[in-house]
Amino acid sequence: MAGAMDLASSTSTPATDGSTMAAQVTPALRQQIRDVTQRARAAGAVLFYPSTATWHPAATTATATAPRFQVRLCPSLGSKPVGGFTAQSRPGETPSPFLPPDPASLVASFDEWNLVLNKYCVTPGHVLLTRSTYATQGEPLSSAALRLVTQLLALWPREGDAVAFYNAGWRSGASVLHQHVQIMPFLAGDTADDRHLAADAPWATAPSNGATTPSDAAIPSTALPLLQWIAHGLTHDAAAAAAWSRAATATTPAPITFATLPFVHRVVRLPGPCDGATTPPPPAATLDLGAAYAAAVAGITADVDAYVAALARALPPPAALPAWAQARRAGEALSYNVVMTRHVLLVAPRRASHTRAPHRFGVNALGFAGMLLGKEPAACATLASLGIFRVLTEVGVPTAIETELAELQATPSAVTLPPETDGCGGAARRESATHHAP
Repeated sequence: MAGAMDLASSTSTPATDGSTMAAQVTPALRQQIRDVTQRARAAGAVLFYPSTATWHPAATTATATAPRFQVRLCPSLGSKPVGGFTAQSRPGETPSPFLPPDPASLVASFDEWNLVLNKYCVTPGHVLLTRSTYATQGEPLSSAALRLVTQLLALWPREGDAVAFYNAGWRSGASVLHQHVQIMPFLAGDTADDRHLAADAPWATAPSNGATTPSDAAIPSTALPLLQWIAHGLTHDAAAAAAWSRAATATTPAPITFATLPFVHRVVRLPGPCDGATTPPPPAATLDLGAAYAAAVAGITADVDAYVAALARALPPPAALPAWAQARRAGEALSYNVVMTRHVLLVAPRRASHTRAPHRFGVNALGFAGMLLGKEPAACATLASLGIFRVLTEVGVPTAIETELAELQATPSAVTLPPETDGCGGAARRESATHHAP
């Protein structure tokens, strides 16, 4: 607990009654994450799993400027306990791993959230923002929570150096029912104990000539893949590029869709100094991030419901709708993923926590950041062969029903739900979640 108390003394404001108020996000917090990580690892409270990364083209036609995705091999994750929950899971069925927070991994406490280390981390500095009182993994993130996430991401000075993600709902790849947001430094290459920043990050040297749209050439091929996809889309989708430019100075940026992405999604541009815009962005205090997030979720919800309706028309009785679509029509809450960087927020709906048989790879929100994880070389090779966009359309919702109609024709049993998976390229054992999320 000493680490967290040290932070409070340096970053918190004393209350009038002599007590200590919640911690504030200051530059010292990033060093505190490092310090607590070192102490926790020495005490065995945090386990680090080294991994190796390979890069692959996201599109079938690879060019010098084509966007890519990352597959990370981490054999040690095979020994990690597996959690998870279903649509029938209820609060209190299993103890929350976050209440109370483990003193050895607690970094800081905020008004409604605790910042703790991820017990099973592939990247050093991987932290979790957990609710200090119980809330379910699926509740919308509040405006205050989103602003706190943006402040934490700002601890990494370059766009793409860190990524935040939220798995909402049981189909999203979440493994713990207690609400939490994950923040992870992004590494372009293999992990090492002393690495806390990406080797390359996009927009670090943003154009100063008034350009508002980053091009393919402006984004390094080792940047966070999601940012590569956005840059590629802005180069090849004029409507998205125009919307991106309009969002540069908007108080509530309108969600954007990219024709280059084959799954339902919304992207919100978060204004910032490295966007290269000629007009200064609105002050952070005036940016209505909560409203933009709500609009993005509303957009994907409308798209999913329209998709299910179109699927029902294309599959007249006696053909059955896929199980996920039946559940949605019956009122099941939409599962979705959220991915955030300093200047981008993406939301994407989920129809499954796993890819289709025979592979059944589990995927969480990191997949929509462009990162897939495998426990063995064969799994990584298969993921690379399938390609990121096929994986994401299998677990997400395709933009066209023809994709799912082809799946149903190829695999009639797809209308039933296969076993849950663990988010790491393997079938999951149904166990209570007693540790921090992957």
